[in-house]
Amino acid sequence: MLGFFVLLYFSLVLVIGYLGSKRNKSTVDFALASRSMPGYITAFALFATWYGSETILGASSEFLKNGLHGILEDPFGAALCLLLVGLFYVRPLYRMGYLSLGDFIRDRFGAFNERIFSILLVLSYLSWIAGQFTALGILIELLFNIPFVYAVFIAFAVVTVFTTMGGMWAISVSDFFQSIIIIIGMLLATYFLVDQAGGWETVWNAIPESHFDVLPQRGVKDYLYAFAALLTLGLGSIPSQDIFQRLMTAKTEKAAVRATYAGAGMYLIFSAIPLLIAVCAMLILNQNADNFDAQHAVPLVILSLDALWLKVLFFGALMSAVISTASAALLAPAVVLGENLVKPMFPKLSDKKLLLAIRVGVVIMGLFALALSLWKGNIFELVALSSTFTLVSLFIPLTLGLFWKKATAQGALWSMILGMFTWIIAEIWIEAIPPILVGLLGSFVGGVLVSFWRR
Repeated sequence: MLGFFVLLYFSLVLVIGYLGSKRNKSTVDFALASRSMPGYITAFALFATWYGSETILGASSEFLKNGLHGILEDPFGAALCLLLVGLFYVRPLYRMGYLSLGDFIRDRFGAFNERIFSILLVLSYLSWIAGQFTALGILIELLFNIPFVYAVFIAFAVVTVFTTMGGMWAISVSDFFQSIIIIIGMLLATYFLVDQAGGWETVWNAIPESHFDVLPQRGVKDYLYAFAALLTLGLGSIPSQDIFQRLMTAKTEKAAVRATYAGAGMYLIFSAIPLLIAVCAMLILNQNADNFDAQHAVPLVILSLDALWLKVLFFGALMSAVISTASAALLAPAVVLGENLVKPMFPKLSDKKLLLAIRVGVVIMGLFALALSLWKGNIFELVALSSTFTLVSLFIPLTLGLFWKKATAQGALWSMILGMFTWIIAEIWIEAIPPILVGLLGSFVGGVLVSFWRR
């Protein structure tokens, strides 16, 4: 019976994608939903940006093992990202009216930097999408008792077909309805599981007091790594094409700004729910936090219960969250691929053919992410790798381009090169300092010093 509801839900997702295909007459329709969405839909879409596998399954495991300082990256870093975007980045980017972040880099730093920036941006999404395929594959494997490999292929097919047909209009509309399902489903699941685990007092007492310490209680090295974790999503996701596209769907600049604040607040509040669910699952299974794998155990606990309505709500909410995140993550690099890498090679490319190129790009990105998902299955690590990549290579060029008039094309190029180079070197040889801080510093030094030198 539960499998029937899952299949019904997949069918509804594809129907929304089909309806979206009827509205996509141009690249602006497909990539930005014709810039016609009211602010509340944009807010829900921003909330759904990260509220997927890494929050519900990945972060909950980290919380059980390391407490709040283990989840500084997500949800705290994610909420910080939306707050900073609302304060500083939305207004200038919205006024420019671009289709992608690569368009801004082209006009600010030239075509060569546009290509380098766009290639790095496209590559950064592979691990992010792979993390969502992994999560959806785990759920399908559990629900239908099929091998994980086949389950991931099904996840790839559903998300890719939905995104290819519906574009940003279907993603925005489904994000709105799916976010409501997520919130209701998670709240009801928490209420029921707390009762199964022995009540609120039992659940609360099961959380060690040290888990409420936001910062680690050790030396300078641990503080540096905690700070780096906060910046991974906090700054690393600012140059994200999917956040940019979701913001650009808003009808007005004011609606886009308000949507970022609302999305940040919603994300921070409702990200606490999966943490409670994981604690309840641990108590119900009578396991220890050190060896408890929430990304597999939490769905198993829900499946073991008798209440069908709870299973339908939980898995409906979880699949809604994953599909919302995966579809936007799949569309974003495809838009960059078509707009900033294919289009410059064919100056006379019509809008209709550009739209086709973007749709083909969706399929190509999906295939590469599928391969990565089958190779490396840890959700939290896959998502963290994506934000690390953008932090060390793309955050500084975008920020300098927007807010520093003296930034030059050579500075932007060396910012990307040195950021990536120093990060890779640090990953291999440096342990005392978090590699992403080394990469971020290298990116900043490259952007600023070379801009002064080559003015």
